[in-house]
Amino acid sequence: MNAHMDHLGTVARDESSKLILERARDASSEGPVFLLGDLNSTEEGGAYLTLTGSKYQDSLKNDTLANLQALNETSASAYAKQTGLPIRTGEGSISLPTHRVIRPGKILENLQKQQQQVLYFEDASHELMTRLKSQGALGTLSGPYGYRDTFTSFNEGDNEAKRAPIRIDFIMTLSDRNIVIHHYAALSNQFDDGLHFSDHRPVLSRISWN
Repeated sequence: MNAHMDHLGTVARDESSKLILERARDASSEGPVFLLGDLNSTEEGGAYLTLTGSKYQDSLKNDTLANLQALNETSASAYAKQTGLPIRTGEGSISLPTHRVIRPGKILENLQKQQQQVLYFEDASHELMTRLKSQGALGTLSGPYGYRDTFTSFNEGDNEAKRAPIRIDFIMTLSDRNIVIHHYAALSNQFDDGLHFSDHRPVLSRISWN
């Protein structure tokens, strides 16, 4: 499915997302559904939240730096457990060899999600199989490649320049099958001489499913 939602009408975007989600759920019985396009909605916007079921509303920004920090902390914690030495894993915190954090509320939340049969779209950027998630599998990335924002406008004289840069272009999947996002990237939209060939950056992803 491909969509280019209205850039002015909030109600139009919200209703469009509801219709797309309804059609996608109907089509998902035949296989995975892919949604690509300019939603003119950021991750905080109603259209994005409707399509994803607000799954990522409380997520950390899924950029490469955040993934690298998480990878470093995981490696440090593993080292502490292996060596028996306390390791500083973040600002103002130390991981001890016996350190374990149990969050009952989070466990309950995950169980409730597993019980839910209602399908929502998943954002390829957030679902990327990183080195941390794959436990260092060959060919995996530390995080999304390239830029985070996808809309840049053409230049300062562009009427749309005031709201740029923002992320409004997405690749999403909806399926009850196991989908793996191998690569995700937002590439440059400028030639070597600085000329923009588009006011949006190309968004690419390599996906497999079974």
